[in-house]
Amino acid sequence: MKTLLNHLFWPGRRHREAWPCRRLLPLLILLILPALSTPLAAGTQTSGGTLLSAEERAWLAEHGPIVFVSQSDYPPFEFRNKDGAMDGICIELARWMTTEMGIQARFISTTLKEAQKAVLNGSADILTSLFHSDKRALQFAFSPTIAEVPGTIFVAADRFDIRGLADLQGKRIAMQRGDYASEFLAQQGIRFDWLATDSFAEASDAVIAAEADALIGDEQIVLYQLYSSGRHQQAKKIGEPLFIARNCMAVARDQPLLAAILTKAVRHAQANGVIDTINRKWLGTALPAPDGGLRRLLPYLAGALGLLGLSTALVLLWNARLRRRVEEKTAAIRQSAASLELEATRRRLIFENARDGICALGLDGKLLEANPAFAAMLGYRLEEMRDFYIWDWDARFSREQILANLQRFGQGLDRIETLHRRKDGNLIEVQLTPSLFDWQGSRQLYSTVVDISAQKQHQRDLEAARQAAEAASRAKSTFLANMSHEIRTPMNAVLGMAHLALQTELTPKQDNYLQKIRSSGQHLLGIINQILDFSRIEEGRIFLEQAPFDLRQVFSKVSDFLLQRSEPKGLRLSCRLAPTVPCQLVGDSLRLEQILLNYADNAVKFTDQGEIRLAVDLVRRLGEGVVLRFSVCDSGIGLSEEQQHRLFRSFSQADSSTTRIHGGTGLGLAICKQLAELMGGAVGVDSRPGAGSCFWFTARLAVASADQLPAMSASASPAPPIAPLGGLVLLVEDNPVNQELAQELLHSFGCQVELASHGQQALECLRQKDYDLVLMDLQMPVMDGLAATRAIRQQPRWRELPILAMTASAFTEDRDSCLAAGMNDHVAKPIEPDQLYAKLRRWLPPR
Repeated sequence: MKTLLNHLFWPGRRHREAWPCRRLLPLLILLILPALSTPLAAGTQTSGGTLLSAEERAWLAEHGPIVFVSQSDYPPFEFRNKDGAMDGICIELARWMTTEMGIQARFISTTLKEAQKAVLNGSADILTSLFHSDKRALQFAFSPTIAEVPGTIFVAADRFDIRGLADLQGKRIAMQRGDYASEFLAQQGIRFDWLATDSFAEASDAVIAAEADALIGDEQIVLYQLYSSGRHQQAKKIGEPLFIARNCMAVARDQPLLAAILTKAVRHAQANGVIDTINRKWLGTALPAPDGGLRRLLPYLAGALGLLGLSTALVLLWNARLRRRVEEKTAAIRQSAASLELEATRRRLIFENARDGICALGLDGKLLEANPAFAAMLGYRLEEMRDFYIWDWDARFSREQILANLQRFGQGLDRIETLHRRKDGNLIEVQLTPSLFDWQGSRQLYSTVVDISAQKQHQRDLEAARQAAEAASRAKSTFLANMSHEIRTPMNAVLGMAHLALQTELTPKQDNYLQKIRSSGQHLLGIINQILDFSRIEEGRIFLEQAPFDLRQVFSKVSDFLLQRSEPKGLRLSCRLAPTVPCQLVGDSLRLEQILLNYADNAVKFTDQGEIRLAVDLVRRLGEGVVLRFSVCDSGIGLSEEQQHRLFRSFSQADSSTTRIHGGTGLGLAICKQLAELMGGAVGVDSRPGAGSCFWFTARLAVASADQLPAMSASASPAPPIAPLGGLVLLVEDNPVNQELAQELLHSFGCQVELASHGQQALECLRQKDYDLVLMDLQMPVMDGLAATRAIRQQPRWRELPILAMTASAFTEDRDSCLAAGMNDHVAKPIEPDQLYAKLRRWLPPR
């Protein structure tokens, strides 16, 4: 029986050629297949909610609804259908996961670029569709792969000049904003003009309308757009995919718990076949055929044996048909030979008309064949190169090096850059792409040759421009540092002398004059600080401090400032710190205060009547941190939409006319925007003309841990009352006015003072007498303060001597240089008397 079955269903090759009953097998299978079909055993499933840990469930309960953000026009992965509802592979998967895992969710949609921003700034939680890349992995945590999507070149149907990646050099390419394709081209060194679009539909329109030379996009999505719009004959796909991208869901990298929840949900969907089912629904993947055993055929063997007799009767008919098939095969072979000849002709035309050079070499280095483009690149005619060897035109490698390396070409050497010598003696830079192949028993080397001279020159020009820009940046930094020092030095005298004069007996008019001098000097100092802050932000040289602080202190300082400024104008003031806002935080409290004071100053400036409201609210909790929203609202003159668009830009003001009432540099809000973004937040304004304005910003801050609270309590303790300090201080300062000012301040603190005009003189003084503290300027003749400090620290007896820098150099790196040289602390000019007193009290030995 077994032998009979083998001959019936699995005949040998010889029998297959002359076995007539195989024509009846489809009928036989149709008769028995219904009986063989049985449902597949259903796999066991695990409830998604039980997969989450207690910590993950607690996080979800505290967080509230998870916000999923998707692209509005990215079919079939995610898009709005004709009813306006979100639909597609990723949307269907996300809804299944939220139902299965018991997660509350809310769905929003926008463009790809804005969706990425929303997740990074915390206004959304999960991006439903994002291609994985190493660069994106620095900001996002990705789920397991949902689908693999090929990235492919598309051009208009009548374009024949673009045949691959190299042909995109210098072309105008349409790509969706935020798409991985732009990152891929940059990695491949392709220079191109980017036509940015919000969707692949817009990119397809641009290619068909000849507004772009090509588009690089997700193959399935672009084909979906073209076929659904009936324009698939107006565009075509070029070559094989450039890359295979992994489409995933993603969360911000600083959300480890949410990333773990997302990974579990996607893996749960994979394990239960949900992702495969959804992909088959949208992408048309065939279902696997059910498996049946041979045992199910046994009930039908009797019928098969009956048909065997009928098949024998058909043998003669089959033999007649076999002769006709031989004739058909012969005709097909002739047609195939003609097709092969036509294909050879086509390939020859491609070879001869290719824009890039193409050549074939023997392993002895002899040129076997070349196309016209290669000969023209070197300035020869093809017949002139008939007896050439590779060293006749290569100018970088010697004959021996070439022969030694020919065997290795094509084996891991994907691209080679070298120099070729033209007929006129000029050298050109070229890129070779070699590969070895066998032809009629001999090994040959086939290579494309691309002239990259212009590209290399452009790279050299860019490098020269980069070096020039860096030199200009260094010169600018040096200029700003010098200008800061030169301006702060006289400002120190102006503010300091005004302070000293205000301590004396004055007439009301004299007091008024001096108060205005000090106020104007402080205003000028604020402008100087704004310029320096803007310069540092622009160069990426500003860094935020991460230290514990009490938000109530910052709130109190800003409210005190508002109260002091608003009282003369009769403005009402309300301050609200939401009870849900944690007050013990970690971050840069001074920069936080700087933004609030800028907002507060503007609110008072532009409000003549009514009220000003200061508020802090909790936006959300993020792991061990929070996102807070700070706002300063007023009932002032308000802003038009046009004026709002100009805000937060450098050197831009709402009213820039020469007749404006209120002054300003136009830098304050721009600095606020940069600082807020450095804190992981954003800025904005809500306003209408005549109805007041509400300026706000968000910031991401860490909540202080238990071990940080003591340090915060110490920093929050009130300053001790002014009391005589005592001690002998060596003042090292070369400017006579600053000498006088510092001496007066030190005397007012109860200190004895001796003077040195430069670093060398300070060393001589230290050899002759013991001092309790040295107050050291930096820029001085003979020996500057840093050199003097290093010389002092080299002597063992002076290693514990407190040295405080007193300098007009205001940059962070200047303070770091002071500490690196061995100084203990830093006092900036213009000198704030209270700050100087606090530093002296800290470092002078107790009395």
